[in-house]
Amino acid sequence: MAPPSRSIKKEALWVGATQIAMVAIYAIGFRFITSYYSPHIFGKFTLLSGVLTIAAGLMLNPLFAIDVRFYPDYRERGLVNWFRARIARLLVGALVILALVSLVASAIWSLLDGWDRMLVGVILFLTLVAQVVFTLDTNSHSINRRQDRLALIRVLRVTSYPAIAILLSTVWDASLYALLVAAASAYWVPWTFSKLLGWQTRSGDSGVAPDTEESVLKEAM
Repeated sequence: MAPPSRSIKKEALWVGATQIAMVAIYAIGFRFITSYYSPHIFGKFTLLSGVLTIAAGLMLNPLFAIDVRFYPDYRERGLVNWFRARIARLLVGALVILALVSLVASAIWSLLDGWDRMLVGVILFLTLVAQVVFTLDTNSHSINRRQDRLALIRVLRVTSYPAIAILLSTVWDASLYALLVAAASAYWVPWTFSKLLGWQTRSGDSGVAPDTEESVLKEAM
């Protein structure tokens, strides 16, 4: 077992390298995306992304913070599954509220804009669902000090967004919908990659009875 100081330095190195890589990839990806999508389309997407960030900040991020704060305590007591099920119930409740708000806002937008915007609301909601599943998984890696896995997952997420957006612009259309689908997919791609590699942090790293994020969400519902 590595000394604490060495472990801290190793984690700090992974975190620092991840942040540098993410900033570089984001800058390059942004440059390529803006060459495929018009400023008008990208401006609308940026506005909707801001709305999504506010919604997550108000309804979801506090629950993610609780998950990170109390996860180690419940792990020591052997109650991780119970704790995660309670967190998932709260997240499902928040998602239901956000789904209703998204539905009403999309309907009003459709009436004001003169054409159907319901699909935008649906994609935004699915993006929030993807963010919930992705964040629960990355929280587990972070808490269990698997910074190597966490670094790969986060870099893959940042890389997936511009790659999918550019791909959709060539095979589908350089539209607002393509950017929104790319943003949602950027959460699902690294999460799926993590699961395909069998990175079950709670059962493999913490000694808790095996389960997955899907089973917790099903139990909560």
